[in-house]
Amino acid sequence: KRKEEEFKLFKELYNNGWEQNWGFVPMTPHELDGMVEALGTFFDPELAFFAYVGDQPAGFVLAVPNFNEVLARVYPRPEVPQIVTLLQALYYWKIRPVITMARLPLMGVIPEFRGKGVDAVLYLEILHAITGRYAYNDSGWILEDNMSTIGIADKAGLTRYKTHRFYEKGLADG
Repeated sequence: KRKEEEFKLFKELYNNGWEQNWGFVPMTPHELDGMVEALGTFFDPELAFFAYVGDQPAGFVLAVPNFNEVLARVYPRPEVPQIVTLLQALYYWKIRPVITMARLPLMGVIPEFRGKGVDAVLYLEILHAITGRYAYNDSGWILEDNMSTIGIADKAGLTRYKTHRFYEKGLADG
């Protein structure tokens, strides 16, 4: 019911919590509107949490069902009318669900609350929300140097199955 307001809070926490990450670019109001529109279809309020310390927002976590599992079954292609593909997607999403995995693409804690357990509480809450509803969780967007979150995942018994790395190299003049 308060999706727009809560996505604005998410934007503030995201921009503040991620500003020290490599390659970070703050989210603009236009990008937020696009995200609200895009996630609105797939958004599950039971897979989104805010953390508060007292009255102050301290962090967030957001997971989404892995809709790629539906798309793999539907296999959209140009020669199939779009309405057929959409009906098939609806069938595999709502009527005979095939989604077994949740993706955890976004989590952040603002700097003043880091190292105080807020990240651990958020991560464990989302894992509890996922457990029983989904067989798998992909938290694959944890930055390689985010040892705090990696440590929480390791202690929770999760398995790291791939590592994404970013490299930076300056361009030569001329």
